[in-house]
Amino acid sequence: MERIANAFEGLPDRGDRWHQDLLNQMNLAIPEVCEPVLTAATVKLLRPALQFRHFLRHAYAVSLEPARLRGVAEETLAAQRAVQAELAAFADALAAAARA
Repeated sequence: MERIANAFEGLPDRGDRWHQDLLNQMNLAIPEVCEPVLTAATVKLLRPALQFRHFLRHAYAVSLEPARLRGVAEETLAAQRAVQAELAAFADALAAAARA
């Protein structure tokens, strides 16, 4: 996603919200150039993983709940499948545009 953002619009500023901003950028269409890389539904699927990552980076001496970890892992796997499918569709669209 970083390479796509860099090639089309540039990377978002590296700050506290960098990952969220990158996801939001991947959900934007570039008029007359390309559709969004990720759908709003996929971005929504990725948010729990981002929230967990943020929590984990800032949680010191916190006990992790196995059930919650399992839930985050399942959500992340679902998001991964969606991201892979949408990245493949985006690559196919770029290839088709290059042939046109």
